[in-house]
Amino acid sequence: MKKIFLLALLIGFGTIGTLQAQFTGKKFIEGNAFINFKQNNNDSPDLSTNEYGYNFNISLAKFRTETRASGLRISNSLGGGKSFYSSNSNGTGPLIEKSGLRSIGFGVGHFWQFYKHFNEHVGIFGGPSVDLGYSNSKNYNPDGGYLQENKSNKINLGLNLSAGIYYNLSEKWWVTASIAFANPVGITYENINYSNIAGMNESTKVNQLEYQLTPTFTFPSVGLGVRYFYGR
Repeated sequence: MKKIFLLALLIGFGTIGTLQAQFTGKKFIEGNAFINFKQNNNDSPDLSTNEYGYNFNISLAKFRTETRASGLRISNSLGGGKSFYSSNSNGTGPLIEKSGLRSIGFGVGHFWQFYKHFNEHVGIFGGPSVDLGYSNSKNYNPDGGYLQENKSNKINLGLNLSAGIYYNLSEKWWVTASIAFANPVGITYENINYSNIAGMNESTKVNQLEYQLTPTFTFPSVGLGVRYFYGR
């Protein structure tokens, strides 16, 4: 009985907070960032691997109702680091160091968000988005005693789902955090250039088209953001 009473009380506070906030018509801009650092330590200091990267999004949106918002999002990602590779697949070849930028990407999308306001400060939100992205990346693989460099250009169109939580600092400022992410449907076109095959300085290109119909989930998906309201 107590649990039912507390749940009803929480929903009641959420309704009151929603009525008091009057979100309908408000516009906002939000910046959201994912930053990662990875270090693998081996027995030899020369074999240590360091990787870094970020994904940054800027969103422009408007509350259409008290519990629904929609808008546009642009994104940028970057990844790099320092790694050591063996020229032989069994790891016995001489080590070759590769460092610097490994990948860069850009994207644009349209999103829809649905909100549950628990009270005047805290709530959750989630919804779908349609995103178009481009990325350029490179990686390395051993090939007959030589190190092969693979360069990829990829275009992706996908339907994504995301969820987050917000905390209302003031009438103008929110802090947000992502809590989950999923990719239910997607189509990807990729152009791969394989170079330095068997040490002959030769190259070959491969074009491939992939479909994704099986959802992939990322939970938790940790990213922090700041939101500013600037109009109605």
